[in-house]
Amino acid sequence: MKFAELGHLDNDETPLQAAERETKEEAGLDRNDFEFYKNFEVKTTYEVRGKPKDVFYYLGRLKNPEQKVNLSDEHQDLSWANLQDACKLVKYENMINILRDAEKFIENL
Repeated sequence: MKFAELGHLDNDETPLQAAERETKEEAGLDRNDFEFYKNFEVKTTYEVRGKPKDVFYYLGRLKNPEQKVNLSDEHQDLSWANLQDACKLVKYENMINILRDAEKFIENL
């Protein structure tokens, strides 16, 4: 399971197009390396420096589980985790709920 958290929209990008671009920039994975689950999109809003920020999360699957991920300089580490371990790694209840929603989505496929 991979989440793409989108940065900023460039030009006329949709949030999903931005997530694809960000995944390439930050993980070295292009559109041929993974597929998004088209019916899973979660939007959450929180404040950053007193202004609202919308963040979209998408759920994707690597086509090749052995695919090498090349992290950009913006990241320090990568780990694959099951739901229980992933929930321990995140700091915010909202993110834990998104992870749980993703798990339920996969179970219902």
